[in-house]
Amino acid sequence: MAYTPISPKKLAVLFLAFFAFHGFALWYHWYYVFPWLDVPMHMVGGFLCALLVLMLLRRYSGLLDHANDGDILFMVWGGVALIGIFWEFQEFFFDVFLTARYALDALQPNAADTLKDLADDLLGAFLAFSMLKMQRKATSE
Repeated sequence: MAYTPISPKKLAVLFLAFFAFHGFALWYHWYYVFPWLDVPMHMVGGFLCALLVLMLLRRYSGLLDHANDGDILFMVWGGVALIGIFWEFQEFFFDVFLTARYALDALQPNAADTLKDLADDLLGAFLAFSMLKMQRKATSE
């Protein structure tokens, strides 16, 4: 099954916009003013990371041409989960080393939040996979 992810330049622009918005959200404390904002941000992050994983798989391996949908979804979820875990570690280290010292807002309130964030990442990845699968189906008809 051949998937055609977004071009690298467009994906880079989307990541830059995403990180810029995240920076504003941190600076202006939007995650505390709007507690629900964390959910769509993790879903969008998972979506973008899934596009990145698909783009890398397409560009640097022939796996996408021969793998079935389940295998591709497993690879996408694995890649997004790995990125999400590193993101959660980054938030944890931010809290440990910077939050108390500079009176900043904590990014990791508890373990339940970490698991919810990872679930939101994987849901965003599943949405990206589903969208690309529907795109492929529409273009093959």
